[in-house]
Amino acid sequence: MVRSTPLWLMLVLLFSLALPCWSADSSVVVIANKNLENVAVNRTYLRSLFGMRARTWPSGAAVRVFVLKDNHEVHEKFAKSILKTFPYNLRKIWDSRVFSGVGASPTVVASEAEMYERVSETDNAIGYLTRGLAGPGVKVLELEKI
Repeated sequence: MVRSTPLWLMLVLLFSLALPCWSADSSVVVIANKNLENVAVNRTYLRSLFGMRARTWPSGAAVRVFVLKDNHEVHEKFAKSILKTFPYNLRKIWDSRVFSGVGASPTVVASEAEMYERVSETDNAIGYLTRGLAGPGVKVLELEKI
């Protein structure tokens, strides 16, 4: 006698195979150069840093901001989940600051590997990555609640 597999079990297996393979934690974290002094960051301060309004760290050192391309999936996650804004809003802020002559755009990198490399090699740098990609060359900045 042949037993049939329950339909619900077959559906669960089918859907689990159809899902994309993601790392255990695909959340986005804010990273900084490992030599940066301990600094408290909250959402408001991060918006100032990534909006290119805050140009220095509390110590007075000039901030170097690195971002991924506007249409990069991790950039979109960062803007929406950490800054609570949309990527096009960041672009609008950067463009208006550049065109008005009062500021500059952040440095755009092509990949998360380049983001890690540039932030780890640049003093006072800040950027973001998928959580699992943050290695020993950078420190993860924990977002404080306000």
